[in-house]
Amino acid sequence: MEFMITLLKSSELHDRIKLSKERLSSEEYCYPEIFRQKNDWPGDWEGRAILSLTMLYNACDDMKDKNEILNQLKGVFDHIEEHLNKFYYFGEVMKDDVIDEQQLAGNSWYIRGLINYYLITKENKILKYLTVIKDNFVAKTISFYKKYPLCKREFGDVGGHIIEHPIDGRKLSSDIGCAYIFFDSMTDLYSFFKEEKIKEWCEEVLESFKRINYVDLECQTHATLSFTRGVIRLYKETHDKKYLDEAIRIFKDYVDFGMTKDYSNTNWFNRPNTWTEPCCIVDSLICSTELFKLTANFKYLVLANRIYLNAFRGAQRTNGGAGCNTCLVNDNKVLKVYLYEAYFCCTMRFPEGLKYAKQNLLIRKDGKLLVNFFEDFVYEDEDIEFSFVGNPYLDEKVIINVKKLAKPMKIYIYSPNSKAYVKEIVMDKIGEYEVQIGFELKNENSEIMYGDMVLTKKNFEDEEDNKIFLINNEKYTYIFNFIKAKNKTNELKMVQEI
Repeated sequence: MEFMITLLKSSELHDRIKLSKERLSSEEYCYPEIFRQKNDWPGDWEGRAILSLTMLYNACDDMKDKNEILNQLKGVFDHIEEHLNKFYYFGEVMKDDVIDEQQLAGNSWYIRGLINYYLITKENKILKYLTVIKDNFVAKTISFYKKYPLCKREFGDVGGHIIEHPIDGRKLSSDIGCAYIFFDSMTDLYSFFKEEKIKEWCEEVLESFKRINYVDLECQTHATLSFTRGVIRLYKETHDKKYLDEAIRIFKDYVDFGMTKDYSNTNWFNRPNTWTEPCCIVDSLICSTELFKLTANFKYLVLANRIYLNAFRGAQRTNGGAGCNTCLVNDNKVLKVYLYEAYFCCTMRFPEGLKYAKQNLLIRKDGKLLVNFFEDFVYEDEDIEFSFVGNPYLDEKVIINVKKLAKPMKIYIYSPNSKAYVKEIVMDKIGEYEVQIGFELKNENSEIMYGDMVLTKKNFEDEEDNKIFLINNEKYTYIFNFIKAKNKTNELKMVQEI
């Protein structure tokens, strides 16, 4: 056994996964309705749904939940060929002289869904799909990127659309740069097949992206970070530092020009009066955590925790889906719901963030164990088993109960107020350890924070287990946590100000 993390039922993350699983079991994500959702993004709905279900499968601990998800997926795959073209991807067979940017983005989620479904089931037909798609679709997309149009585009709405006139045979999207989402699946294919030709394709697309000033072009932040996740994956496969340097560069630009004060995002660079997008929040959580694991630079761990605590948790709704909020940028200090649920998009992306958060509750590297996010879980490997329970943001302590200990060990608990960013705990016997972890109130970038949590003033209070701070005779609390709401009808009325 390498290691295993199991969520306790007292964990908020456990509740979030359950809610997401319930939402994704709705008929529009099951056969036959999954194939009846029509939009201008071939493969996007089906691909996101398939990928989200594979992520939920891996996030769930309960075998009953896993089997239900697997049965839902099997229902989809029993009929999927009826809705694919002859090369097993969605939409019309791509022509050399007309390439649809949104078809690339949509099928990217589908390809990643296929890979993750194959890793669960090892079905031969899925391997056939991937091989045919690789050789008859992915290989032909490279020409699209060599002359990616560097032009401003008309504004799009939450769903995005194809602009009216193609440019150089390229059907372009109002979600500028969404074609680069495809790099995420290309690098996943490289990781899966280990073929040098796929790496060469990835290099072509990477060189294309380097020519883009994605900030000035007002590219979609979500597309930019999905591309960045692909760059990080390429570094992990090759250990070539040029890829890591590129990922660091892009992510810095995102933090400087695309991140909001609550650690969410603007939907496009240089468009502050838009909305946040949980798809991008998920990408930012993954990028920041991976960059910490690869560089050991604690600034990325600080960002990861702030994204998780404020933006990620604030994006999931009571019904288990995910929605968009207003952007806290420039002079805007008001945070409220912009779109209750992006059921066609973000709801299906959110499970990847849930799975990733669970996998990274504890980071194990070079023989060290670092507790990252504060959730209730059990950790077990060949040497140790312990439970970790408590939320310092509510009661300023955690309880570690060691059940198995082959040798004395140290674990480290992320603590933003420590100069070393960690609190070291020596565990030399079986039993219970109570660890005090307190945070400080501080002003940072015109915000009031408690540890890594952004504090807000609200027009009314409506949450369970809510901590109240009295500052200058005004009440402040954490960013609204929908799944802890007492009165579910108040969600859209909730207005908060930093």
